[in-house]
Amino acid sequence: MALHPIPYIDFNGRTKEALEFYADIFGGSTTISVFRDLMTAEQVGEDHLDKVMHGELTVDGEPMLFASDGQPGKTPTYGDAIQLSLVTNSAHAERYTTYFNALAADGEVAMPLERAPWGAHFGIVNDKYGLSWYFNIED
Repeated sequence: MALHPIPYIDFNGRTKEALEFYADIFGGSTTISVFRDLMTAEQVGEDHLDKVMHGELTVDGEPMLFASDGQPGKTPTYGDAIQLSLVTNSAHAERYTTYFNALAADGEVAMPLERAPWGAHFGIVNDKYGLSWYFNIED
């Protein structure tokens, strides 16, 4: 079995919306647990009870993304140190190009999906939640 780390991202109050957005693009299903399901107001504060404690996007029977609205009293900060990378071969090029375009629709294309010096088609899109997605489609 290959080791494939699963990104765990804090969406600062937009987790349910974000997971549903990605489920629309990639297919699959979401599972959401809110803090209220497992904790009390004394533990997390009244304002945090209905926030997402853990969310999951499952695609083709495999977890693709874990997410949360963050921990009580902590605001997530985003940087450019982590990107999500989708790698495939030319047999799936059309499907992955559809993913790229869907993420770009309300986001920004940082690098068009086109032939790269190493021979693959490569592109970068920053989605509407501030995440950078790297696409690499090998011939």
